Amino acid sequence: MVAMIEVQNNVTKTDTYYKSEMFDLSQKYKMNHKRKGITLIFNHERFFWHWTLQERWGTRADRENLTCRFSDLGLEVKYFNALKAELLL
Repeated sequence: MVAMIEVQNNVTKTDTYYKSEMFDLSQKYKMNHKRKGITLIFNHERFFWHWTLQERWGTRADRENLTCRFSDLGLEVKYFNALKAELLL
């Protein structure tokens, strides 16, 4: 759970605390395989003009950071930029 503390200059400080939960080990993703799996990243910076959504600046950096992190975990990473809806469905 996150509680908002203060907002100044578009920066939000938060105070977080965690609730202890039982974890079912059978639900844990196995990371000891030679081929651990594939991560798919769908990156969309611009959207259909009719939706009047703003561009999502920084998505390239997000894509690169996610690619690095998942690669570090030994996962194969494939990313797709600006796919049209009919290609996603």
